[in-house]
Amino acid sequence: IIQHDADLRKLVSRVRILGSLNWPEKVKHHFLSHIDHGHIKPIAFSYPKLNHSDAIEALESYIRNTDKGHPALDHLVLNAESFLLALKMIDGRGTSTVTEISSELYGLPSDIMPGYNNKLTILDAARYFLDTAGSFASERGYQAPEEMSDTDLSQFMNDSISKAKMHKHIKVIIDDKLVSKVSVTSSVVRIRKGANFTVYEADQLLYHEVMTHALTSVNGKAQPLLSTMQYTAPRITRTQEGLAQFSELISGSIHIDRLTRVALRIIAIDMALGGADFLELFKFFVNSGQNNEEAYLSAMRILRGGTPEGGIVFLKDNVYLQGMLEVQTFFMEALKNNNLHALEVLFSGKMAISDMDRMLFLDQQGFLKKPKFIPSWYKNIHTLVARLAFTQFASNLKQK
Repeated sequence: IIQHDADLRKLVSRVRILGSLNWPEKVKHHFLSHIDHGHIKPIAFSYPKLNHSDAIEALESYIRNTDKGHPALDHLVLNAESFLLALKMIDGRGTSTVTEISSELYGLPSDIMPGYNNKLTILDAARYFLDTAGSFASERGYQAPEEMSDTDLSQFMNDSISKAKMHKHIKVIIDDKLVSKVSVTSSVVRIRKGANFTVYEADQLLYHEVMTHALTSVNGKAQPLLSTMQYTAPRITRTQEGLAQFSELISGSIHIDRLTRVALRIIAIDMALGGADFLELFKFFVNSGQNNEEAYLSAMRILRGGTPEGGIVFLKDNVYLQGMLEVQTFFMEALKNNNLHALEVLFSGKMAISDMDRMLFLDQQGFLKKPKFIPSWYKNIHTLVARLAFTQFASNLKQK
């Protein structure tokens, strides 16, 4: 098993899905520079040629030659199959392959949400959150008066990481060449020099990126049997993003505008699947309150791997609401069954909720290392239980 894990690690460690699908940065600058002056210029670009045929062949051989039947090996094969689909999707940039494979990996807005007796779709949930956000119009315009500079955020992140005793694993760097405001990997938090942040953004970055994505990666890397648990296989994305969103919610760091952005992206995915092009999506986001740069990035991320003409859709943003509810449902069931250990296992590395039976078996056999790092919001389990219990009670009340 250790050898199979090492073999898969070599095959997937350099797979970069989003980086391979994003539009060139110069396209954004060209578009925004013209639209800021009142002109809309058509977007034109071509993807550099990529050929992952050797990597695809190697993964196919790996899947073929890995024995099935042991929970650890089954986990490795499922992840390998997921990465194989991702590589085929990347090589299919500019074609319907992106839509076909990303819908298989991330689902569709018409998919049913978990826990609602097959009545509520992801699209229904997105519309619900938009309606709810609209009913709190006064709050939507509110911004916390506190703002943080690049050095303030760096200090905040360093202090929080040190408090969690993860300072040996994650560094914080202020980068004057960074294009986005922040870039977070499993080992580095990069902050763009000169950028400013709200307190909401700082808390969301901490709990979503560092205390979920980076934390599970660090714990996964330390696994003696399955060190590939440091990587987010595409099939694991829904649980990972759901856990990150749930972390924001339960820690009190989420903002109504955050949920609104997630909901708007799902609406936009549905529009794109119906044929909307880049400009239609851009105008939709602008009309929804986003500035030009935010609207460009929002529209682009829906059409990653495709073209401005539309017709090709990347569906990763479809997982956030469904994943968040899936994780909350998992937490509720574990608490009801007095199975708190299952919750702890979820932080042992990157996994899907559907992997839990396999992971609990490995844990019982002594093959799964206890997570060294646990997010601060989970440590006070009594507060967590109280919040979840009240949430469930309130959700069952009939509204007049």
